[in-house]
Amino acid sequence: MAKKKKSKSTSTKSAPTTPTKSTKVPEVTTPIPIPTPIATPTPTVATPGSGSELDYWRFTDQIYNNGDQDSTLNPDTSGLWEYAPEFVPLNRYDPRFNEIANAFHEGWIHQHKRADIIAIYHVDEDAFCMWQHGQKFDRYLKSTYGWTRPKLKFHGTTRACAFGNPGRTLEPCWNEQCHFCCILWRGFRLETAKFGGMFGQGIYSSDASSKADHYVKNLYNPFINQPRAILVCRVVCDRPQRVVGPDYRRREPDAGYNCVEALTKKDGGSVKYPETIVYREDAIAPVAVVMYEKEYIKAAKEAP
Repeated sequence: MAKKKKSKSTSTKSAPTTPTKSTKVPEVTTPIPIPTPIATPTPTVATPGSGSELDYWRFTDQIYNNGDQDSTLNPDTSGLWEYAPEFVPLNRYDPRFNEIANAFHEGWIHQHKRADIIAIYHVDEDAFCMWQHGQKFDRYLKSTYGWTRPKLKFHGTTRACAFGNPGRTLEPCWNEQCHFCCILWRGFRLETAKFGGMFGQGIYSSDASSKADHYVKNLYNPFINQPRAILVCRVVCDRPQRVVGPDYRRREPDAGYNCVEALTKKDGGSVKYPETIVYREDAIAPVAVVMYEKEYIKAAKEAP
């Protein structure tokens, strides 16, 4: 049997192509704009009586830390740390210095201790109007019946930095334990007010500077004798509800009033020294800081 011849494939092989070099198109990259660096201003230093002027504001990312302050708080996570007004030293011939100093000395009614003012630092009025908490305070002030003149009262709290000490910075720190600087940053907060106070959960202040001194504490080198700092606040309290006894569950004054005023025992009340309590955060705002030294006075012994 004859073998069949295999038919040759008629398929034509394609001619080999010469590889061409691929031309790469250069990528067009948009240059990233480099932000202009913000010049960090020289921090104001506490120099009593220097009378320097307010010339800048500081945001939280520009805060200068000279090592005296504890920056354990991350401002990016708090959501409440925006910017604070700058405090400037008052000259002793400034009318505001005399007004605050007179109120401080007249309100020092405790006989077993005395105080000597070292310096007074004040917020400029333009700075106060730019401060967010100051704007809230002014709006509430205007919403009252006409233009009410706020009163100056004293508030003592815990300070955990060297703010206001001679030669130190006048910028608030970021330490959450420093209630003093927390107030300078974001104003008073009812959520941090002491629950179960004698007249409810409100913000307490007093005409008696020696009464507010009772709450002044310093966690920054507490074993070293250093100046004490007390806050001077503007308070909207023109329609006080005068109360006789304590009310631990109170959350607001009765209708028609904008604050609670605790009567002293001398006037038939239950407290020894006057107190004013507001229940709105925008009804009180710090405007000055008094730096002072305190000295206890030993009781004089009676002659035999």
